Amino acid sequence: MFFVRMLEGLSGEPTFSVFYLDDVNRISRSMKRRCIHNPNEAMRTLHKRLIVYLRSLRLSLPFATGAVKGWSPKKNALCHQWNRYFYLTDIAHAYQSVNVIRMAEVLAELETQPVCADDFGRLISFLRRHFFAEEGLTVGGPASPDL
Repeated sequence: MFFVRMLEGLSGEPTFSVFYLDDVNRISRSMKRRCIHNPNEAMRTLHKRLIVYLRSLRLSLPFATGAVKGWSPKKNALCHQWNRYFYLTDIAHAYQSVNVIRMAEVLAELETQPVCADDFGRLISFLRRHFFAEEGLTVGGPASPDL
Protein backbone atom coordinates (compact mmCIF):
# COMPACT_ATOMS: atom_id res chain seq x y z
CA MET A 1 0.00 0.00 0.00
CA PHE A 2 0.96 3.62 -0.52
CA PHE A 3 1.76 4.35 3.13
CA VAL A 4 4.38 1.63 3.67
CA ARG A 5 7.33 3.71 2.41
CA MET A 6 6.15 7.06 3.79
CA LEU A 7 7.75 6.49 7.18
CA GLU A 8 11.19 5.71 5.72
CA GLY A 9 14.01 8.22 6.22
CA LEU A 10 12.20 10.60 8.54
CA SER A 11 14.33 12.84 10.77
CA GLY A 12 12.96 11.30 13.96
CA GLU A 13 9.66 10.19 15.43
CA PRO A 14 6.71 12.02 13.84
CA THR A 15 4.72 13.70 16.62
CA PHE A 16 2.44 16.62 17.33
CA SER A 17 2.62 19.10 20.16
CA VAL A 18 -0.86 20.17 21.23
CA PHE A 19 -1.88 23.65 22.27
CA TYR A 20 -5.18 25.46 22.69
CA LEU A 21 -6.15 28.65 20.92
CA ASP A 22 -8.97 30.91 22.08
CA ASP A 23 -10.59 32.05 18.85
CA VAL A 24 -12.97 35.03 19.04
CA ASN A 25 -15.52 35.46 16.24
CA ARG A 26 -15.27 39.08 15.08
CA ILE A 27 -18.96 39.29 14.22
CA SER A 28 -20.76 37.42 17.00
CA ARG A 29 -18.04 38.00 19.62
CA SER A 30 -18.43 34.38 20.71
CA MET A 31 -15.30 32.57 21.81
CA LYS A 32 -14.33 29.07 20.77
CA ARG A 33 -11.44 27.11 22.21
CA ARG A 34 -9.63 25.20 19.48
CA CYS A 35 -7.29 22.26 19.99
CA ILE A 36 -4.41 22.73 17.54
CA HIS A 37 -1.89 20.02 16.66
CA ASN A 38 1.52 21.48 15.78
CA PRO A 39 3.59 18.91 13.83
CA ASN A 40 7.31 18.46 14.38
CA GLU A 41 9.64 18.33 11.35
CA ALA A 42 9.27 14.56 10.86
CA MET A 43 5.46 14.83 10.99
CA ARG A 44 5.52 17.72 8.49
CA THR A 45 7.60 15.59 6.12
CA LEU A 46 5.19 12.67 6.49
CA HIS A 47 2.19 14.92 5.81
CA LYS A 48 3.93 16.41 2.75
CA ARG A 49 4.47 12.89 1.41
CA LEU A 50 0.80 12.06 1.86
CA ILE A 51 -0.23 15.33 0.17
CA VAL A 52 1.99 14.48 -2.82
CA TYR A 53 0.40 11.02 -3.00
CA LEU A 54 -3.18 12.30 -2.72
CA ARG A 55 -2.67 15.00 -5.34
CA SER A 56 -1.03 12.48 -7.69
CA LEU A 57 -4.34 10.60 -7.82
CA ARG A 58 -5.76 13.39 -10.01
CA LEU A 59 -9.28 12.97 -8.71
CA SER A 60 -11.89 15.09 -10.42
CA LEU A 61 -13.54 17.22 -7.74
CA PRO A 62 -14.69 20.30 -9.67
CA PHE A 63 -16.88 21.66 -6.87
CA ALA A 64 -14.55 20.90 -3.95
CA THR A 65 -12.12 23.81 -3.79
CA GLY A 66 -11.67 24.02 -0.02
CA ALA A 67 -8.26 22.37 -0.05
CA VAL A 68 -7.05 23.75 -3.36
CA LYS A 69 -3.91 25.80 -2.94
CA GLY A 70 -4.61 29.46 -3.59
CA TRP A 71 -8.40 29.23 -3.18
CA SER A 72 -10.43 30.98 -0.50
CA PRO A 73 -14.13 31.49 0.30
CA LYS A 74 -13.93 34.85 -1.50
CA LYS A 75 -12.43 33.29 -4.63
CA ASN A 76 -15.06 30.53 -4.53
CA ALA A 77 -17.81 33.17 -4.40
CA LEU A 78 -16.27 35.20 -7.24
CA CYS A 79 -16.61 32.18 -9.56
CA HIS A 80 -20.37 32.62 -9.23
CA GLN A 81 -20.57 36.41 -9.44
CA TRP A 82 -22.63 36.33 -12.66
CA ASN A 83 -25.05 33.65 -11.42
CA ARG A 84 -28.31 34.64 -9.85
CA TYR A 85 -27.87 32.42 -6.79
CA PHE A 86 -25.04 30.65 -5.07
CA TYR A 87 -24.67 29.01 -1.70
CA LEU A 88 -21.45 28.92 0.30
CA THR A 89 -21.35 26.80 3.42
CA ASP A 90 -18.92 26.00 6.18
CA ILE A 91 -19.35 22.69 7.97
CA ALA A 92 -19.15 23.10 11.76
CA HIS A 93 -16.57 20.79 13.31
CA ALA A 94 -15.74 19.36 9.87
CA TYR A 95 -12.39 17.82 10.84
CA GLN A 96 -13.79 16.31 14.02
CA SER A 97 -16.58 14.68 11.98
CA VAL A 98 -14.24 12.63 9.79
CA ASN A 99 -14.33 8.92 10.61
CA VAL A 100 -10.97 7.11 10.40
CA ILE A 101 -12.48 3.80 9.26
CA ARG A 102 -14.48 5.46 6.49
CA MET A 103 -11.37 7.41 5.45
CA ALA A 104 -9.40 4.15 5.28
CA GLU A 105 -12.17 2.60 3.15
CA VAL A 106 -12.01 5.50 0.68
CA LEU A 107 -8.21 5.37 0.47
CA ALA A 108 -8.29 1.58 0.03
CA GLU A 109 -10.77 1.96 -2.84
CA LEU A 110 -8.31 4.29 -4.58
CA GLU A 111 -5.55 1.66 -4.49
CA THR A 112 -4.78 -0.06 -7.78
CA GLN A 113 -4.35 -3.46 -6.08
CA PRO A 114 -6.92 -5.16 -3.83
CA VAL A 115 -6.33 -4.45 -0.13
CA CYS A 116 -6.23 -7.45 2.21
CA ALA A 117 -7.63 -7.33 5.75
CA ASP A 118 -4.15 -7.10 7.34
CA ASP A 119 -3.17 -4.15 5.14
CA PHE A 120 -6.50 -2.48 5.86
CA GLY A 121 -5.87 -2.80 9.61
CA ARG A 122 -2.37 -1.35 9.18
CA LEU A 123 -3.82 1.53 7.14
CA ILE A 124 -6.26 2.36 9.95
CA SER A 125 -3.43 2.27 12.50
CA PHE A 126 -1.25 4.47 10.26
CA LEU A 127 -4.03 7.05 9.84
CA ARG A 128 -4.93 7.05 13.56
CA ARG A 129 -1.32 7.49 14.60
CA HIS A 130 -0.32 10.24 12.18
CA PHE A 131 -3.42 12.05 10.89
CA PHE A 132 -6.22 11.69 13.43
CA ALA A 133 -6.75 12.96 16.97
CA GLU A 134 -9.20 11.58 19.52
CA GLU A 135 -12.05 13.04 17.48
CA GLY A 136 -11.45 13.16 13.73
CA LEU A 137 -8.69 14.73 11.67
CA THR A 138 -6.05 16.81 13.42
CA VAL A 139 -6.61 20.55 13.29
CA GLY A 140 -3.22 21.89 12.24
CA GLY A 141 -2.12 18.78 10.35
CA PRO A 142 -0.82 19.89 6.93
CA ALA A 143 -2.59 17.00 5.14
CA SER A 144 -5.94 17.47 6.92
CA PRO A 145 -7.49 19.73 4.23
CA ASP A 146 -6.57 17.24 1.51
CA LEU A 147 -7.91 14.31 3.47
